[in-house]
Amino acid sequence: MSIPSQDRHNDLPQMFARTIVKESPGKMHPQDDCPLFKQLPSEVRNSIWRFALMAYDDKEKPYEEDRYYTRPGYRYHSRMSFTLLQTCRRIYLEAHMFPVIMNEIVAWCYRVPPDGITDPVFRLVRMRPEQLCSGLTIHLFTQQYWLEDSWPALAGNKLMNPKTLHITFRHTDWWYWENREPIVIDPKQRGRPSISFLSEAADPFQDSSWGAAFRQLHGLGEFKLELETVITKQTEMGAIVAQASTWQFPLGDNKILVLDESKTTASIWTGPHKLHLDEPADPIIRGALSRQRFIRRNRQRQIESDRLRDKIAEIASLLAALQATSSAFEPVSGTSASPAPDRPVPSSSHVSSTVANQQPGLGGRHDQTHDDQTFEAALLQTQQAALQRPLPQLHLEHDLGVTQVESGSQSSSQLKAAEVTKQVYYVITLRWFAR
Repeated sequence: MSIPSQDRHNDLPQMFARTIVKESPGKMHPQDDCPLFKQLPSEVRNSIWRFALMAYDDKEKPYEEDRYYTRPGYRYHSRMSFTLLQTCRRIYLEAHMFPVIMNEIVAWCYRVPPDGITDPVFRLVRMRPEQLCSGLTIHLFTQQYWLEDSWPALAGNKLMNPKTLHITFRHTDWWYWENREPIVIDPKQRGRPSISFLSEAADPFQDSSWGAAFRQLHGLGEFKLELETVITKQTEMGAIVAQASTWQFPLGDNKILVLDESKTTASIWTGPHKLHLDEPADPIIRGALSRQRFIRRNRQRQIESDRLRDKIAEIASLLAALQATSSAFEPVSGTSASPAPDRPVPSSSHVSSTVANQQPGLGGRHDQTHDDQTFEAALLQTQQAALQRPLPQLHLEHDLGVTQVESGSQSSSQLKAAEVTKQVYYVITLRWFAR
């Protein structure tokens, strides 16, 4: 389990403790005779509070290896003891900031471990005002559909005031990962991004896109995006890294998040080939999840249909302009000109109806062969463009269950041996900082 930085918050608990003690001196015993407060300086006491209130892994309760949530840093149940805060009021006033300063607030927006939560607001509503303003670190494990559909609403919650935001995509969180479809992410588009219409650097953020939702956050200093996929999709991940260098997220305090390419890291780890999904035992909950998936699929189809209609209208307008331009240069009667081939220029309405008949969801028949050829051509063009872009020099770390291997001396036979019984996952971590 990752732990936020400690140095910048070292004096923060004492500052709030002194404020509360000053405002309510009659409600707390000064504990002048206690050796803990009489003999130990505040710096030593802070070290004690930090050690006692830090979350730790319960080695007696490991997660099962073939679960979707089991990964490096999250292999055991997490525990935290609050008995220290129940001893006396002065200890509480001095130490009650450490649980939120020293530990991340982790939320699993789908496929939750037994001890996990699905909504960070569940923890935020139980905090004191000074805890909410202490520079929280919030870590969200999200599916791609959740990020594109539900993240804007969460970002608009008044309690969401993190100093550091960490979002993780697991391999099983991408759209249609089980069908091995290409991995694509675009913070400027609304809904599921299309590999054929990726945003350019100059394109604005569309309304309700997950990137535009950052405008609702104030005080965010760092955004960390962790993307995971299988090792065979390393080239597709490289294209995402190259594209991410142009993403700049606007914040609500007139700042922007800018990618620090020197902080980009890559790593690999191994896990099981087959994963097991813990479905809820309650049939009512299972039915609710099934309905939610159905609604989500219909909403996504509507977004894709609207996007396709816009593209068809744009093509039709371009063809109409081309037809008008060509008619302006027709040869004058009486002049000699080579006969034009007997092939009339198609009208814009004819083109629109032809394209509509080849696209699903527009009232026409669905030509699957044409769609497959178009998709494969777009995928090949995107991969070729990605290979031509210079990728950042990343330090590759390994977690193969063996001795750590340096990037320069990595053995391909070692990777192949690991793939026999386990899946090798490739992880890219990108970091943006407010400016």
